[in-house]
Amino acid sequence: MYVAHFTDIELKIIRLICEEKTSKEISQLVFLSQRTIEKYRMQLIEKMQVKNTVGIVVFAIKKGIYQVI
Repeated sequence: MYVAHFTDIELKIIRLICEEKTSKEISQLVFLSQRTIEKYRMQLIEKMQVKNTVGIVVFAIKKGIYQVI
């Protein structure tokens, strides 16, 4: 599993993005503001070197961060 470069909160946000949660839904689940979640999303896009949210999902699946059941 590829998790070395991500914090616990980043991993949780990645998994929630993979579960099709919106920034608003994620913010309510992790008790952070919607704006903070959007900032994390942009940081993840940069960190993963992908172009958009779909890229986050594809990266997470390929690297074993998220498994499709």
